Amino acid sequence: MSERQINDPQSTPQAPASVDASARQLASARRRRFIKLGGAAVPTALTLASRPVMAWNCNTASTWGSAQGVSTGHSSYTRSRVNGTTLFSDETYTVACWVNNTTRSTLAANPWAQSPLTCNVSTPSNSTYYKKYTVAQLLSGMGATIAGISDTSDSVWRILKNDTANYPLKSGNTSTEFTRLMLTAWLNFRVQNAVLNKCLAPTSTNVLVKFGNGSYVGPTGVTWLQADVVKYLKKNYVACADDNCA
Repeated sequence: MSERQINDPQSTPQAPASVDASARQLASARRRRFIKLGGAAVPTALTLASRPVMAWNCNTASTWGSAQGVSTGHSSYTRSRVNGTTLFSDETYTVACWVNNTTRSTLAANPWAQSPLTCNVSTPSNSTYYKKYTVAQLLSGMGATIAGISDTSDSVWRILKNDTANYPLKSGNTSTEFTRLMLTAWLNFRVQNAVLNKCLAPTSTNVLVKFGNGSYVGPTGVTWLQADVVKYLKKNYVACADDNCA
């Protein structure tokens, strides 16, 4: 319509000015709408670009390792990267949960009864079966070892219990923070695979395998020590001793 009026020789001299003013108002309105929509879209785009692979912000070992030394601190960085997102520390079972077969407010009851462990603890005759579940059973098919555990016929529960006076371990096995958290991480991975797989196994190899045999090389090119593995598992809530995760 605008072009017709401008090119129409019958139009009055005042018509183009009126049309131009109307067009400018329309264009201005469109620009304001575009900016408004764009402003709303930018935070969403940034959030999607920076959001960690897990909904609750568990980072891959590589991502977390890259964050070390950031001024905000690794815990703040890993758990609060998305502004305005409420994050929780109770998305995985703790060592205490596995020892006592107890749950947390956000998780299913009886961790040992979860698939694929399926230790039927509701039947009296099987009530303590989970205490006999071996390291070999836990790591079956994973091609994994854990430094400090040489006899995989030992009970996972005994190592987690950490009471060698009453529950002695098999020769060559130890109950250290590293072995307990590694076993807990594997247990959590087994029963919460859909979630932890995105964090621990973003590629074909589960990073827990490398953690266990001491071959994980971080983003800085340095091989992680057991203390580094422990820190990663705790700070990202993959495995914690108890609710405090300290």
